[in-house]
Amino acid sequence: MVFKVAGVHAPDGSARELSMKIGRKMTNLENASAAMMKLRDSKTALSQDVEELKATLARNGDGSLLRGWRRHMDPEGELQVNFQDFIQACARFSYFGDTLAIFGLDPDPNLLGFQSLAPEEGAVLEKFKHWMKATFGSPAAFFAAAAGNGEKELSRDAFCTKSVAAGYEDQDELNLVFDCCDTNGGGEDSIFYEDLIFLEADEEARSLSRYTAKLGKLMEWKQSAAQEYWEFQQQRELAKKEGSGFHQAHRRAPRPWLDRYFDEMPAVKSQLKVLRIKEQCRRSRLARNQFQEHVRRTFGNDIRAWRKSLAPTSFEITQQSLRSYCGTHNLKVNAKDVWDGLDQDHDGVVHFDDYNVRQAMALAKFQQWARQSFGSCEAIWRQPDAAAVSRTLTGIWFPEKAMAISTFTAVVKKLGWPDLANQEVRRLVFQGLDLQAFGTIQRSDLAWLDGWHPLGWVTAEPK
Repeated sequence: MVFKVAGVHAPDGSARELSMKIGRKMTNLENASAAMMKLRDSKTALSQDVEELKATLARNGDGSLLRGWRRHMDPEGELQVNFQDFIQACARFSYFGDTLAIFGLDPDPNLLGFQSLAPEEGAVLEKFKHWMKATFGSPAAFFAAAAGNGEKELSRDAFCTKSVAAGYEDQDELNLVFDCCDTNGGGEDSIFYEDLIFLEADEEARSLSRYTAKLGKLMEWKQSAAQEYWEFQQQRELAKKEGSGFHQAHRRAPRPWLDRYFDEMPAVKSQLKVLRIKEQCRRSRLARNQFQEHVRRTFGNDIRAWRKSLAPTSFEITQQSLRSYCGTHNLKVNAKDVWDGLDQDHDGVVHFDDYNVRQAMALAKFQQWARQSFGSCEAIWRQPDAAAVSRTLTGIWFPEKAMAISTFTAVVKKLGWPDLANQEVRRLVFQGLDLQAFGTIQRSDLAWLDGWHPLGWVTAEPK
């Protein structure tokens, strides 16, 4: 039988699959349209967006918000996520809420903590963490006591039973914690020791436990690989025996270049490559974090560091300029690892747009508004309203005078900047323009912003 879907003839199975795809796309478009119609500056809309995101995480976590968070945003159990990972996860979910406002719920501008998104569930995790530390000392001790007899898996029943027996009486909270540990779900209702490590309250002990667990996994893999190698050797010896009666130059004799060793096994080479890539990613992420902590501590924020030292006259930096910066400031960090952490698209340069995505998007929106309204950002300074507001608030005005941020706020309010009510966007824009950290904005700061030509994705509107 043949069905016709959207003008296309296809077999019945293909038609049903095509219909489902079209239905999903229409649903995504409807959700996007509904999200764009909300009043983004209202607390009610933000609250609705948060509840929709939590519901989305629960759906993708087999009914558990905590499992959805761990599975799709925070696999390591840090209970916090950076902006890039957060945006990518929302895109996978086809979530169309105000992600920038939700990410701004956390006091830390660079991370979104789980407790900021879901305070009640976050409080349950913190409560269980400290209870486990006080009662058992560590997740390892709790796992050994709950699993018993050297078992490698811990069931939900055993988890709850041992916790209740040790004095934790809230069964519902215990099920929430178990869901957060059981990231696989699927009805198996069992976890391993590695799944509990993130509940270690002491950060140093948690890092050591993770390292030890990974080392144990590596040893298990080596044993498995050794067994595979032994079987390979046996097969090779059988092949040698077949040609052992021939001269070395005979066409059926074993060839020296086919005499493989352990490191040439496909499974071993693949695993070693994966481990090297993971280690490089870990080093680059750590080096990037250390580098960003340094520039924020030294200059106050990323954009000020870029304008004053990293690239004062440009909107991109090269590996050589980054090495020069690290040497000038005597940073005890591997410049190659820092570069790998910053240049994630491996195009040889780090663009201003990629350096701090959140602040770049906020500045791009301000720049876009200024260009559409007045022709340029610097033209704001020449508006009659700017002079009038400055005279009203300060009593004086001349073009080369620096303007206090409070005065500049009144100016852009008078000129109708639509994002002024968004506290997070306003803070990011003013931080980027305040070069000297004096709480003032100069005409040259706006001229600097005019020199930036954002990449297309920074200013793209959702479709």
